[in-house]
Amino acid sequence: KYAINDIVFNNVVCIQWLVNGNVDETYYFAEGLGLIRWQKYDGKESWASELIKRGAQGDNEREVIPCLKV
Repeated sequence: KYAINDIVFNNVVCIQWLVNGNVDETYYFAEGLGLIRWQKYDGKESWASELIKRGAQGDNEREVIPCLKV
């Protein structure tokens, strides 16, 4: 489990981009949702701030990416 503020995500994987052996960027992906957080070594970051149920905001269908398990 991985929490951002009051949102708890299950089955999260963390992937890091290394430059010369040092972490440059870190990505967090949640199963069934995709990217939920991004961090850069210099302090820049972005994260999911809310979960919106499918259909709650019109046509917000999930994009299908063939190489990723859905």
